Amino acid sequence: MNMSAFLRLGIKGGIAIMIVVALLVLRYQYNQINRLSEQNSQLEYQQRTLQSQLIQWHEQAEKVSETLTHQQEEQRYLEEENHAIRQELRLLLVQTPCANEPVPDAVIQLQQNAFNHR
Repeated sequence: MNMSAFLRLGIKGGIAIMIVVALLVLRYQYNQINRLSEQNSQLEYQQRTLQSQLIQWHEQAEKVSETLTHQQEEQRYLEEENHAIRQELRLLLVQTPCANEPVPDAVIQLQQNAFNHR
């Protein structure tokens, strides 16, 4: 074998090795792309699931907030009504001369019996 035949064989062999290496690199990249695409699909599904949960939690928080606000308004109204009733009772106690006198036991018993028979 002469030198030029050896060089041609070496060049052809080098080119063949480069093609094989390039094909192996392409195959590796193709597999990586497929793996990353699958991971991406899984992450997108997780993101949609978490987004849905987050929306549900926001809706629940909004309902709880509305309920709390309503209960606070109701409590404020009842406290104001209670205060007004107490003031009215105090005024009545001051204006009624026998309001500070004890009620006879017989009257209390009659009231309890009437209440229990309702």
